[in-house]
Amino acid sequence: MKLPRKLKISPRFARKANVAFQKVAYWLVDMDAEEGGQDSRTIEYSFVVEKIVGMPKGKMLDVGCTDSGNIIPFLVSSLGWDVHGIDNRLYKFQHPNFHFQRGDIREKHYTDAFFDCVCAVSSIEHIGLKGRYNVIEDDLEGDVKAVREIAKILKPNGAFILTLPFGVKRLVRPLERVYDSAAVDNLLTGWQRRDERYYVQDGGAWNPTSREAAQKEDYLKGGRAIALFVLTPPAETRRAK
Repeated sequence: MKLPRKLKISPRFARKANVAFQKVAYWLVDMDAEEGGQDSRTIEYSFVVEKIVGMPKGKMLDVGCTDSGNIIPFLVSSLGWDVHGIDNRLYKFQHPNFHFQRGDIREKHYTDAFFDCVCAVSSIEHIGLKGRYNVIEDDLEGDVKAVREIAKILKPNGAFILTLPFGVKRLVRPLERVYDSAAVDNLLTGWQRRDERYYVQDGGAWNPTSREAAQKEDYLKGGRAIALFVLTPPAETRRAK
């Protein structure tokens, strides 16, 4: 079935429509009702910040930085890092320490061994899936290609901070990939794991759990789990540099 084209409206009109919707919702919805659940970004951004504050200041890349709730570019720039962001969608955040590149991480935008740290918060799973985030062609190996390029642009002992949806392996078009242990091992072939954590959503809140328990969560049955990693580039990549 052919989907209808998206409406083209101005951001200003969209904001006004949103305000009008909220005014109507105020009369129809119990605004003091219990929240539906905690956003996984609460855990993921906290994990990135925890790792960043323990590192010497340097160059950092945020892969897939264009998100309205993304605090990483502002926070890390304010800490004195030289921060870069890449996304194939426009990102208008400005800071003296921040540099934005509109493009695809699979392509060659940066020189080898350029970054001390790269973070990818729930972004790798979308790369190469047609239908979202301006992706117009399928590339089922897009996530693997992205991670390979990240290995090249990281310094030999640099840190790759990665978060992914985890559980029963799924390809949920056009939303995302969900990784199980085997898929993670394939994605991260050769990478050294400095830290590895798993969280599961239970009753709306995200709680730490084991990899074995997280892998039982099935996206299609409402299960939600995330995996968080700090990684060092593959040994062969480090030797090549």
